[in-house]
Amino acid sequence: MKKNALFIVCDELNNKTTVPFGNKIVPTINLLMNKFDVTITLKNSINFYKDLDFNKIKIFENNKNVNNDIKNFFRKENIYNIYIVGSNENGCIKKYSLKYSKLFKTFIIVDVIRFESDMKETLDYLSNRNVNIINSNDIDIFLKDRKCHVRHIK
Repeated sequence: MKKNALFIVCDELNNKTTVPFGNKIVPTINLLMNKFDVTITLKNSINFYKDLDFNKIKIFENNKNVNNDIKNFFRKENIYNIYIVGSNENGCIKKYSLKYSKLFKTFIIVDVIRFESDMKETLDYLSNRNVNIINSNDIDIFLKDRKCHVRHIK
């Protein structure tokens, strides 16, 4: 059976986020985790997202092999859809969304992302590159209907 993964990203600098109110998304992330087959994050997120329920999260070392490690983990776990949340410092939402959209059906949950720069520009860029933009209020529709067709926002 094809599974869904939640990917929590944060590219903080010196253990501080540059995105205003970046930690305010943590309660929503904790609620969303229960809906997914797998939740992952990078080790650097631990410093900022201290209130996450880390017992439910597979944590990857952020090293030169991390992308291959995550890709191999997703394939081993039969992950088909990746849902990305977190803080968009240094374009990390864009970076991971684009990287994994080449291999998996990729979504960003727009209301569970904090942006440091122009949100519209980032969303336009991603939606034109096969990344699906959704809202957390609609997540059950996408998780229950594995055949759900998504229209890109233009």
